[in-house]
Amino acid sequence: MEKIITVGGQNIRFKASAATVRNYRTAFNRDLLRDMAQVTKHAQEGEMSGSDLEIFENFAFICRREADPDNTPDTPAEWLEQFDMMDLYNILPELIVLWAGNNATLEEPKKKADQPSGH
Repeated sequence: MEKIITVGGQNIRFKASAATVRNYRTAFNRDLLRDMAQVTKHAQEGEMSGSDLEIFENFAFICRREADPDNTPDTPAEWLEQFDMMDLYNILPELIVLWAGNNATLEEPKKKADQPSGH
């Protein structure tokens, strides 16, 4: 799933796919499914911590790099340098929607999965 989001006056393309989980794990040695569940929960509760923001920054960086690897710096810090402090944090809800939309397309409805093949 891809989405263009305006960050600091720039239209930036982000992409989340089945590879996002693997790319995140390879880059940060962390479980993206667990991390995004934590960030989403804390964002809904309005209780974001510093570690939540770092997870979000890393997730945003991976989604940006997947969408446009040739125009994305090598590290999250280098990528973040192009924005003002609050630019990226303002798009948190939109990236959570991107993440949720990607997960919805990866999950097969239970009813359909339980049916024998060929029907």
